[in-house]
Amino acid sequence: MTKALLAGNKDEYNKTKERLLNDGYTEEAIASGVKYALSETDEIKKIIEVRRSGDYDTFDELRESLVSKGFDKNVVYGASDVAFNKETPKEKTETPQKDTPKYSNDDLFNSINMGYTNNSIKIINQMKSEGKENSYIRSAITKEYKTKYYELKYKAFVTNNETAKSELNKMKSTLKNLKIGIDFTSWDKGYYEWKKGANK
Repeated sequence: MTKALLAGNKDEYNKTKERLLNDGYTEEAIASGVKYALSETDEIKKIIEVRRSGDYDTFDELRESLVSKGFDKNVVYGASDVAFNKETPKEKTETPQKDTPKYSNDDLFNSINMGYTNNSIKIINQMKSEGKENSYIRSAITKEYKTKYYELKYKAFVTNNETAKSELNKMKSTLKNLKIGIDFTSWDKGYYEWKKGANK
């Protein structure tokens, strides 16, 4: 069935699906089988490569191209999640319970690190639509970047490293542009305690 849709043969797909339904298979069982088969295809492997690169516009375009071939949207999104999580064991705890287009924290961090502000905002909005609170996302970003912020600030102003100054300004600008309320004043309050520990 998967090969039929990939080849653009919807008639063959529909005939096979009808035969399976007549044989007693449920819609859910058929969809699950298609999802698994699709997750093993080169098309999904390409989608995973693009996802890892942080190019989420192309990532979404490739998924939608499969939907346009006749695959159910949830099947496509589920297949890409199955393949991604199979290759990334550390993210198994974030595997969606439903076949929905969920993004992980790592997806967001990769996008931020690549400098893709618009993609990052898009991911944040998607995460919010999936029930993640603004405070959760802000906390995750704080946990990921606050120590890096301290390290750059130390290099920039204690060792007078110009590259660190540039990276620090870029980080602040990027995180501010996400508009989720990153409080650098609060971060700065903890900087001096962190610096004491760094100088021990």
